[in-house]
Amino acid sequence: EVYSYLSRDPKKYREKYNVSCMQDVINQRIRLAKEYLLNTMHNVSEIAQACGYKSPEHFFRQFKKATGVTPVSYRRQNSKKNF
Repeated sequence: EVYSYLSRDPKKYREKYNVSCMQDVINQRIRLAKEYLLNTMHNVSEIAQACGYKSPEHFFRQFKKATGVTPVSYRRQNSKKNF
């Protein structure tokens, strides 16, 4: 109930959480993608879909914008296992 109230009023959401509702969704998707990249052997397209992206290209762009690196580079730089 609180979420629907806040999501209908973007200003209130921003005031309460100090981030827009959409940016919050993007942040959570990127956080989930990082977990998948480090803990699964799924390819980038599969991870994009699992994180709610309809387009792997859009996921790729948002991930790079948020992290400064591509999803594959993130996996290589941060993974203890070599996928």
